[in-house]
Amino acid sequence: MNDHEVHLHITTPDELVALIPYWLGYHPHDNVVILAQRHGRVELGCALTTDQVGQADVLADLADMLSTRVGDAMLMVVGYGPARSTDEAVACVEIALGAQQIDISLVVSDRRFWVRSAGERVEWSPGHRFDPRASVAATAAVSAGLQVLGGRDQVSALVAGPGADDRAIADAWRTARQQASAWSPGQREEFLDDCLTRSVDHAEDLSRDELTQLGALVQCLELRDRAWLAMDSVGAWRHQQLWLAVVALTPPSAAAPVLCLTAVAAWLGGGGAVFTECLVRCEQVDPDYSMLAVLREVHDLAVPPSMWKRMGRDRRDRHRRLRQPAPPVIADPQAS
Repeated sequence: MNDHEVHLHITTPDELVALIPYWLGYHPHDNVVILAQRHGRVELGCALTTDQVGQADVLADLADMLSTRVGDAMLMVVGYGPARSTDEAVACVEIALGAQQIDISLVVSDRRFWVRSAGERVEWSPGHRFDPRASVAATAAVSAGLQVLGGRDQVSALVAGPGADDRAIADAWRTARQQASAWSPGQREEFLDDCLTRSVDHAEDLSRDELTQLGALVQCLELRDRAWLAMDSVGAWRHQQLWLAVVALTPPSAAAPVLCLTAVAAWLGGGGAVFTECLVRCEQVDPDYSMLAVLREVHDLAVPPSMWKRMGRDRRDRHRRLRQPAPPVIADPQAS
């Protein structure tokens, strides 16, 4: 995503097929993508692997989630992969979502698609050839700054971070921690705010030392939350890019806060794949990290980014209460 909300209009099945990779952030392979739209706006979406489609409990949870979250929204179901097996996977999803209203369902394979919802089947229909590079909608997506990675493995690589045995990273990290401990609380806040302003507001590239220092600072919960509360949907993409750069320089033992900040930015910016991969890696490096529990709930309940303002307001109120001086202790005269 880029720094503003992108509006793209889809009028034909081939435009839908061409745009889904931009919505996901990567080219799907062996996936079934489900999008819920109302009045031309995608309200919710997810991508299942074809292996997940074969699990009845996953499909049941999906149906319940869609029923709860989007109610009578129109659904678009698009499968990507080998034609016959993908056709079967889409059929399974159609059955599981039988109570929902499916507006269109497609099977996409080797630059050819079949409109299942119009009765086309891969067994006897030649399908429709399409070239995503010739799509007007895809061209508009590129012009708007949307990017697509080659596959989910490339998304995972974005948040992989350095290895635990990287000596240069460990040495730089040790220096950053020592520097942070020598600063006053005000100096730490000033450094964080300055980096956010330069990187997010002015699109300035920070140095490796500055990025490492940011990673060290947000180990402190108050500074982590300060960075979290500085985010909004408008600048979400730049926040995401900043914290991805910090992830790349943070050792695994300290990665959880940075991964969670990246996840929040990705969630606010519509980067569902990056959001999910951040949670997956955070589960690996620190499954008990406090902020991870909040983001798990956001993920599992498909909480929309529009809820961010309320969550941020609640968090700010909590910080104000914590910063208020404690009331004086009044001695009980009868206790003496």
